[in-house]
Amino acid sequence: MSKKLLILLTFCSVPFYAVAQESIGFSNPENIQPLLDYRLPEWGYTNLFLDFSLDGAFQKSKSTMSNSSATDNLFTGRLAPQYIRYYESEPRVSTYRINPIIDYSVRNQTSRTGVEDERDDIELYLQWSLDEKLFLDGSDYFFKGSFSGLFRQVNLWDKSVSESVAEYDEKSLNRVFEPTLSIGIGYGRLRTVNPMIKSLRLNERMNSLDNSQNMTQQDMMQAAEQFTRLNGYQQTYDRPQKYFWGDMDERLATDLSTLDPFDLLYLTDVTSEALGTRREGWEVSATVDLQHNVNYSLDEHRHNGDTFKETSTQTSLTPTFGGSWFKNLSLKHQIGFSGSFQYHKVLGKDSPLNNNKIFNSSASWLYTITDRFLVNTTLNYLRFGRNSAPWSRLFLVSSFDYFIEDSFSLFASADYQYFWNSWQAFSNGSLIESEDERRFRFNVGLRYYFKRGLF
Repeated sequence: MSKKLLILLTFCSVPFYAVAQESIGFSNPENIQPLLDYRLPEWGYTNLFLDFSLDGAFQKSKSTMSNSSATDNLFTGRLAPQYIRYYESEPRVSTYRINPIIDYSVRNQTSRTGVEDERDDIELYLQWSLDEKLFLDGSDYFFKGSFSGLFRQVNLWDKSVSESVAEYDEKSLNRVFEPTLSIGIGYGRLRTVNPMIKSLRLNERMNSLDNSQNMTQQDMMQAAEQFTRLNGYQQTYDRPQKYFWGDMDERLATDLSTLDPFDLLYLTDVTSEALGTRREGWEVSATVDLQHNVNYSLDEHRHNGDTFKETSTQTSLTPTFGGSWFKNLSLKHQIGFSGSFQYHKVLGKDSPLNNNKIFNSSASWLYTITDRFLVNTTLNYLRFGRNSAPWSRLFLVSSFDYFIEDSFSLFASADYQYFWNSWQAFSNGSLIESEDERRFRFNVGLRYYFKRGLF
């Protein structure tokens, strides 16, 4: 166990040095009128990056009937490239995402009876989602549709020991294929305002140079549109910065050509500031999901040579009603609320145990401490209701991102969960025992971007 943890720690311990210019704050952070006046140009972005990370989880549960407790410790190493294509305009928003993952984890559990369980597993994932949102002409009514899915393969080696005697030694393989088709309607406008934030940051850097040049409101709108084209310049020209900032100079009333090279370099650094995802507005929607699940499993018991195979399929229908609201209290603070209600029904099976009601709500707060240091905190409540053994969860998650430069970033997150009725025992239809569970998890890592930009 200690050797495996040492390998994971060595894999994720990469030294670096961080150098950043002096941060410049907003001169009037309470003025959010430019965000309210902003309308989306046609723009998008692409990301292709690779994550190196180390995860950990520490969990303890306690029974209501006895004082016995159980522990569960988990460490995971992950390799996760990802491709994202995002397109946005006033009449249309689309997001395409492909995410393969290779996961290796080591888990050590001790049950309430003192049985030790050691598990190693390798997991291969392929997740994808193709999402489209189309607005009716000149209105806030929209249609939305998506095609998403998951392919997962898990190879597991599991060994249980009781009083130094191996109770079982098992190897298993599990494959899951799960495509989902979703259609729906909605009302409202929830805009991504990152280009305008970049434009306002450019204005702040311009003012800090103290060269008697100031951007007008029209300049900031023109700069926001120009920032959306950055990736196109990178794909078209051998010297993209020259042409990008040359065209930016033609769009603005200010004269960038009069700046010396050091001041101009200071302005161009605005593209590497940490912004997070900034939204403004609200929307409500109703959707229907149709999901098909194919599950294949293979178990090999090495102590007696037994082998078991099984294939199962299931189709479910899930209507959902939900909504979101985001507000920028200032240019440094953003708050948001969202909620949804789902009714999940398994088709072809009449048992009420297959029908579930799911309520999910969250509140978030994003705070930009400096132009390179971002904090995002979310409180989430999840209620899973069913005829037998309903349960609830409460999540509190904080993430911290520090950007070193365009291609590298450090990231870390921590969350605490309280899980009511994580395990229940019944006798003659009456609850005789239940457990509450507390869990703490952390994640630290390094992200390298092969490609990122706007178009």
